[in-house]
Amino acid sequence: MSVELQKLRGEIMRESLAHGWTHPGDVPAPWNTMVDAQRLRRWFDRLYEAPSEPTPVGPRLVNHFKLGADPEFVFMDAGCTRYDAHNLNLKAGPAFGADNNGRLVELRAHPSRSALSVLASLWLAMRWMEVFEPKTLQFGWRSGAYFENDGLGGHIHFGRKRRKLFEREVSSLDRITHLAFTAGIFDREEGRLRVRQSQGAPHGHKYGELSDTRSQPHGYEYRTLPSWIDNPWLAYFALVVSKLVVAFPELVAPLVAADASIGTEQARSQLRFILAYYAPTDDDARLAHAILARQGFPRHANGMDIKGSWGIFPSVPFGKANEVSRPSIFPSTVPPTPAAERELAEAMFLGRVPEALPLEPTWLPSKLPPGYVPLIAQTVTKVAPGLGEFVMPLCRHKDVNLSFRSAGNGRLLFRFPNNYANWIVNSRLMEKLGLEDAVDYQGDPDIIWVNTSKDISPTLLERWRDIIVDSGAFPLWRTNEVRPESFSDWNNRFNRPAKAGGAKIILTNGKGGF
Repeated sequence: MSVELQKLRGEIMRESLAHGWTHPGDVPAPWNTMVDAQRLRRWFDRLYEAPSEPTPVGPRLVNHFKLGADPEFVFMDAGCTRYDAHNLNLKAGPAFGADNNGRLVELRAHPSRSALSVLASLWLAMRWMEVFEPKTLQFGWRSGAYFENDGLGGHIHFGRKRRKLFEREVSSLDRITHLAFTAGIFDREEGRLRVRQSQGAPHGHKYGELSDTRSQPHGYEYRTLPSWIDNPWLAYFALVVSKLVVAFPELVAPLVAADASIGTEQARSQLRFILAYYAPTDDDARLAHAILARQGFPRHANGMDIKGSWGIFPSVPFGKANEVSRPSIFPSTVPPTPAAERELAEAMFLGRVPEALPLEPTWLPSKLPPGYVPLIAQTVTKVAPGLGEFVMPLCRHKDVNLSFRSAGNGRLLFRFPNNYANWIVNSRLMEKLGLEDAVDYQGDPDIIWVNTSKDISPTLLERWRDIIVDSGAFPLWRTNEVRPESFSDWNNRFNRPAKAGGAKIILTNGKGGF
C-alpha cells in the first residue's frame, strides 16, 4: 500500500471513530469518494480482525496515566436481603472493605497503566477477603446499579491532574456509559433507580447522573458507571473502554441529544469499533477485542450471586488452592501477579471461570512482629470518612488499648487522651502540630478523637498523622517501621502515664469542644 493510501486509511478510520461510523456504508462524502468501495470494505474488515488466542498485556499501552477503581457490591442473606458489610467486620481503608456508610462492600484496586493489572488486583482483593473474613462466603454477593435504596457504583480513577481536556474526557465517558446501557451491558431500569432514588449523594446532586465526578489528589474519579464487578469480562470491558476514551477524548464524539435515538446494535457497533481501532496499538484493547470476537458482549448478572463468576466458592469443586495463613497486616491495595493476569486473560478468552491460584501476599510488609496489631482491626470506620485511611499504616502493641475514633466535624481537629498528658507535653506535640486552638488533650483515656470532616484534605490529615507518630507521644508505629523492641524502647523513654488525671492544658478560645 502506498504512503498516500496508508495516510488516507488512517484519516478515514479516525473520522469513523469520531463520528460513530462503524461500517463502510456509514462513511459519507467526501471520504467515500476518495477510495473505491472494495478497498474501503477491506480496510474495515481488516480493522475488525481479532487475534485467535489471548494475547499478553505488556508495554504497548496508549495511556500514560494510571487507572484505579473502587467498585461496590452488597452481601445478601438467604432471603435476598442486604447484610451490611460492617457487620462482617469490613472497614473503610483496606483493599477489601466497606464503603463509608458501612452497608456496601468496596474493593480498591492497585493503580496501574494496564487495565488487566487493575482487574487482577481486584480479583486478588476478593480472594484475600475470604481469607481475612471467611464468613463473607456464607452470603450472596450482588452487583448492579441499585439495591435496597443504595446506589452501587463502579468508580474508575484516572491519574489525570491536568484539567485542559477534563470536560471533553468526562463527555467521552458519558458517551460510552450511554452506549453500554443502550447495548444491554448494564440494567437500564436499575440505572434509572440509582439516579432517582439512591441515598448518600451530596446535596444538590444525584448519584450516578451523567458527568458525576469527584476530584482526587491523583486526578479524578468517574462515578456515573454502575458497579461492573459482576464478572471478569464485564469489569475488564468497562476498564478498557473507559481508559481508551480518556487517553484520546478528542477522537470520541461527545454525548449529544441525538444519541438518545441510538439503537442496541448501533451502540454495540460503536463500542466494538473503539476496541478494534486501538487494538493495533494498545495491548488491553487487543485482548478485549479478541475476547469480544469470541465471547460477545459482557452482560450484567441480573441480581444473581457473582462469586462463582470469579471462581470464588465456599469450597472449590476441583480441589482447593493451597491453604494460606492470614497475614497480620491488611493491604490497602493488592498488587497483582503476572500469573493472576495470565489466568484472567485466558479465562475471559475461553469463557470459563478463573481458577483459584495459590495465594501469596504481594504487599509489603504483610507481617507484624509478635505482639503488635494493626489499628484498622479495631477502628470503627462507619460514617467516619477518611478515618480508615488515616489509621491503615499504623499499629500498636497488644498490651495498649489506644485507639482512634471519629469526632464528626466539630471545631477541634484532634482531642488527645488525658492519661497521655505528660508525654504530650514532653514531646512538644502541640507545638509541632501548630494547630493552636484546634487541639486539646482533655479527652477520654486511651482514645484519640479525630475530626473526619470531608472539608479536611487527606494530604493534611496524613501530614498531621506523621507528626503525631513521629513525636513519640503515643505507643504508635508505622507498620513498615515497627521492630520487636519498639514497645519496650517506648516504655523506657518516659515514665508510663497514669490511667487518668494528669495536667490538662486546654487550647481553646471558648468556643466549646467537639
